[in-house]
Amino acid sequence: MIFGLQTLPIWQNTGKNDTKLEETSLEKKDKAAGLSDKNYSDFLRFEYFDNKHAERYDKWICDPHSYYFEKRQTHCVKLMSEARRGDRVLDIGCGTGKYLLLMAAKTRFVVGVDFSSDFLRKAKLKVRDLNLNRKIDLILCDASSLPFRESVFDETLCINTVQYIPDDLKLFREICRVTKTDGRVIIDGLCKTELRLGYLILNFRNFFRKLLKKKPIGLYKNYYTHWGLKSTLARSGLFPVKAVGCAIWLPFLTKDYIGITIPSPHHIFYLFPKLYRYWECMEEKVKSTPPLCYLGTHIMVKTKVIKTSQKM
Repeated sequence: MIFGLQTLPIWQNTGKNDTKLEETSLEKKDKAAGLSDKNYSDFLRFEYFDNKHAERYDKWICDPHSYYFEKRQTHCVKLMSEARRGDRVLDIGCGTGKYLLLMAAKTRFVVGVDFSSDFLRKAKLKVRDLNLNRKIDLILCDASSLPFRESVFDETLCINTVQYIPDDLKLFREICRVTKTDGRVIIDGLCKTELRLGYLILNFRNFFRKLLKKKPIGLYKNYYTHWGLKSTLARSGLFPVKAVGCAIWLPFLTKDYIGITIPSPHHIFYLFPKLYRYWECMEEKVKSTPPLCYLGTHIMVKTKVIKTSQKM
């Protein structure tokens, strides 16, 4: 029971998450394209974000490409967060618990929500092993319909989640509702103007697939420009106070976009870790400087919450 809310069970097995083990991650992603919003959400919940994916998720930092991104994104979250002792923090799309553990180290209480029971199961094991059961609560729910009263949390995180939400405006309004007036919100989204050019290539391929009357490909629902994301947030009562380009990469093309993987120049940081520091210093200088900050693979925005009644 938290804040007058009955915690939902996260061990429930619906029986719908039996997946074909022979399917590759790419094949699963391509199944998502063209689905209705309801079928898309069910696909993610019961097929894509399954136990096998949860196992891979915790190991992705071992990949040279992910290693670079992981460090940059975590750094930007720490930079944006104002969480302090005594705060209540909400992590939407908490996955296997990375940011839950980060926030629990410096706040009063953290709640993680996710719609994948397999991911929450992994998170719960981490919480138990670190003896943080009294500081972290986990809830199985849909991010677009949060089971909390209004104005509960001092800070809300929504990292690596918005790209999977069919109705992002509804999500942002829910975040505004459950976060305190003048509370902080940190959200990141996929950037349309990223250097990888993946967004443009994917649209180009789908344009020709449509002409050939073939099913579209691709997994994500939302991509943003800096201006577009900040504008959508403001319409929801979340008013941007800072935005950065998170992980500014040299061209990187994956199987998602062109069917084959072309090694990123950033793989060199894995082989020669000392070089990473020089690139990181460069990113620190330009991550908030237009137009270079618009070339990050992710846009990360910190907002203040202003309720409708307060604006009138």
